[in-house]
Amino acid sequence: MKTVTKKMMSILLAVMMLACFMPIAAMAQDAYTPNRSITIQNVSGEQPIIQMGMVPFNLGENGGPYHVFGKVKIENFEKIDDSKEAHAAIIVYYGNSGTSAEKEVLLREWKADTDGWQDMVSDDGKHIELEDFEDYGDAILRFTMQNAKGDFTIADMIIADNKDEIVYSLANDPEFTGITSYWSRLGVNHLWTPHYIDNVNSFVKVESNINYDYTPNNVLNLSIPANGEGVEPIVNAYVNPNFASQLPAENAPYTLYGMVKIENFAPNTLEGYSDFSNLARFFTGHDMGRVYTGNTDGWVPLLTPEGKPYVLKTGTENVAEKLMDFWQLFGSWGAVGDFHLADFTIVDKDGNVAYSFADDAELIEQEYNPGTGMSFLNLWYGFNGGSAGKYVYTKNDTPVTHETEEYLLKTVNETYTPYTEPTEPTDETDDTSATQDGTTTSKQQDNVKTGVGMHPAVFAYFGIALLAVIGISQFKRKSIKQ
Repeated sequence: MKTVTKKMMSILLAVMMLACFMPIAAMAQDAYTPNRSITIQNVSGEQPIIQMGMVPFNLGENGGPYHVFGKVKIENFEKIDDSKEAHAAIIVYYGNSGTSAEKEVLLREWKADTDGWQDMVSDDGKHIELEDFEDYGDAILRFTMQNAKGDFTIADMIIADNKDEIVYSLANDPEFTGITSYWSRLGVNHLWTPHYIDNVNSFVKVESNINYDYTPNNVLNLSIPANGEGVEPIVNAYVNPNFASQLPAENAPYTLYGMVKIENFAPNTLEGYSDFSNLARFFTGHDMGRVYTGNTDGWVPLLTPEGKPYVLKTGTENVAEKLMDFWQLFGSWGAVGDFHLADFTIVDKDGNVAYSFADDAELIEQEYNPGTGMSFLNLWYGFNGGSAGKYVYTKNDTPVTHETEEYLLKTVNETYTPYTEPTEPTDETDDTSATQDGTTTSKQQDNVKTGVGMHPAVFAYFGIALLAVIGISQFKRKSIKQ
C-alpha cells in the first residue's frame, strides 16, 4: 500500500510541476477568433492578389495619414520555384490613374510561416501608415503572394484616419456578408478586387463569425443541378415580380425583407457558355444588386451591397430602386446550386405588409418549372441555354415568429488605439509596461504573452492536485488505523 501511494503522489506532483511551468503563449494565441478573415490559398499561382482600391471620400472627411491594423497569419509557406525569391507582402500604390503608380511602398513582407496570428504591423512594430493620398487621387492597398504557395490570411483589418476614427472595418464590410469565396469583384462599388485568382491554381476564402441563427417559415428555392452526363443545367434563371402592377405607387416607397441561403454552388460548364461560367454568380436586386460567388454558409439577410434592405420607389431611373414590373428579385448567371429565399415580405411606407410569401395564395408546396407566371411572381429562365432546373416552394409546419431586426445587418463594435512607444519601467516596483496597441498591461499579463509565469488555469491544476494529495493522505491514515 505504501508503494502504490508513493507512486500516485509522485505522479500527481509531477503533473503539478508541469502545469506550473507549461508555456501558455500558445494558449493565449489560440484564444483569438477573428470576426472576419480573408485568405489567399495559393497552390501554384505566380502572383495571386487581393487588393483594396480607395479614393479619399471612401475614408471619411478627416483625411490622413491613415493607420492600418489587424491580424496576419501565414501557413504552409513554400517556394514554388527554388531559383527565385518568394514572399507574402503588403504593398501600397499611390496615384494609379496612369499606366503605372506614381509611388510604391513595401509596407511589410514575410518569407516564412508566422507561427500563428501576428499583429499586422511594420517591421519595427509600429502600426502600418498610409499617406494622406488626396494629392495622388487614389491608393491601392495590396496583399499578395509571389512565387509562394501556402495560405496568407488577414483578419479584422481596420483603417483609422488622422483623428484615430475607424473609417473602414473588414469585419463590418457589408459586401462580405454571406460571402465565403470569390474570384471576381463583388460589385461595381466594392473596394476589394481579386487578381489572378482562378479557383484552380489559387483561391480566395472568406470566413466570418458574424452568424445569423434563423429558422425559415416559407422558402422559395431555385435549384439548378450540377453539370453531368446528360444534364444540361439552365444558364440563366430569375424571379421577377410584377411590382408596378401589384403595388400602388401612392404607398411607395416599399421596403423588402427576407433571408438568403446558397448551397452547392459551382460554375455552370455547359458547352458554349464559358463566358457565363467564368463569371458564375447568384444575385439579388436586379443588375446593380448583390452578387454571391459561393455558398453563404447559412442564412443571411436580403440586403443591398451597402448592407441595407432594398427599397423600391417611384420617380427614379435607377433600376436597383425603381418600382417596376419584371424587377429581378434573385437569380443565377452561369451558376448551379440551390438559391433559397425565405420569408420574403414587402412593407409599404406606413409599415403595412403589402406582400409576403406567407399570404400569397398562388404559392403552394410543390415544384415549378422555369417559365411559370403568377399574379405577383414570375419564375423565369432567361434564354435557351440548358434545360435542367426547377423552383421549389416549401413551408414550415411549425411556424416561427420573427422580428424585423433579424433581417438587418449585424455588426461588431470595434475601437482603434494608436501605437505608443514602449516605455521601460523606472524601477523594479513599476509593474506596468506599454503594449503595441497603446494600452498598459501588468507584469502578469506580459508573462502570459511571453509564455513565462503562471496562467490562471495553473491554479486550477494546483487545486485539483492538492485535493488529490490530501485525499490520499487521509486514505493512508485510515488504512493504518485499520
